[in-house]
Amino acid sequence: YMEHKYKATDFARALIRMDKYNFKNRIELQDTRSDRILLVLLDEMNLARVEYYFSDFLSKLELRQRVKNEEDAKERVDAEFVLETGTHSSDSNHETGGFRLWVGRNIIFVGTINEDESTQTLSDKVLDRANVLRFGKPPSSHGAIQDTNIGHQSQDKFLPFDVWQKWIKRQSSNDPWMKDVNEWIIQVNDALEKVGRPFGHRVQQAMREYVANYPGVNDGHTHKIAFADQIEQKVIPKLRGIDFSGTHLNESLDIIYRCLIDDLKDEELADAFRQSREDHSMGTFVWRGVTRSLDDVRV
Repeated sequence: YMEHKYKATDFARALIRMDKYNFKNRIELQDTRSDRILLVLLDEMNLARVEYYFSDFLSKLELRQRVKNEEDAKERVDAEFVLETGTHSSDSNHETGGFRLWVGRNIIFVGTINEDESTQTLSDKVLDRANVLRFGKPPSSHGAIQDTNIGHQSQDKFLPFDVWQKWIKRQSSNDPWMKDVNEWIIQVNDALEKVGRPFGHRVQQAMREYVANYPGVNDGHTHKIAFADQIEQKVIPKLRGIDFSGTHLNESLDIIYRCLIDDLKDEELADAFRQSREDHSMGTFVWRGVTRSLDDVRV
């Protein structure tokens, strides 16, 4: 700032409160919230190109995977962030006057993007680390949903991090749905490879984890619903903007369409995908999202 003073944002203050390692010796910061879950909402995150301000953050989160023991400060150092707060502090927690921050798995990021002609396409670096929901138009048969209680509910409760961790299910090679999911992953990835946009092991792992944590996934058919979600959230966004004049796009789209119809039986998603496949008005593949009826129970 012009006053040569660091002014912490609410976001920075929240990250400090969620860090249980770096501020144990600072009396004014000992009131941590690291036993909770923090949901960070980035509204209209495309007002600036996402990669300009978020790619370094994603890289740090990627380095977090290598930390075997979070309690060890030497292991954490490469995956920690530094808030540049000035160069005049002698605090041992500072590096050139900056606070060190550990962003743990108790922090979750969700963002919104308003899509119009000026919207920049998200890079694979962002798409591969996120689930993207593209909302179609609201169903015309239903009016606006209003809840007069929003904003008046008690805020004295929070989600404990240990409860969140207990909810998470780990995938296993013995899961009854694993064979099907692995075959579908190969199928859709072959389709993406035809247009030069295949995904790597990180995305494959994320798809399996999504399916593993889907409610009722072991009942014999729900894993199809879960994987259809992943096609909608991880595969289709990678097709946006590909030119129809290319030699392999239609072949790629046909493979994905057959998977949705023949294997996954998601007719609403398949219908929305077919409409995008047949719409050549822009010269490129444009995904307009899927409009699901309120009677479509996906559990």
